[in-house]
Amino acid sequence: GTKAPQAAGKIHSDFERGFIRAEVVAFDDLMACGNMNAAKEKGLVR
Repeated sequence: GTKAPQAAGKIHSDFERGFIRAEVVAFDDLMACGNMNAAKEKGLVR
């Protein structure tokens, strides 16, 4: 696993330099909730 800032840098170097944080949720949890907002409301986002 690549760390989030380095993954962002693969898209564009400015993303890696300006990276602050990532919000992540398990894929299965996201699919069960239906969208990111619902996952946030359930406290599943880290």
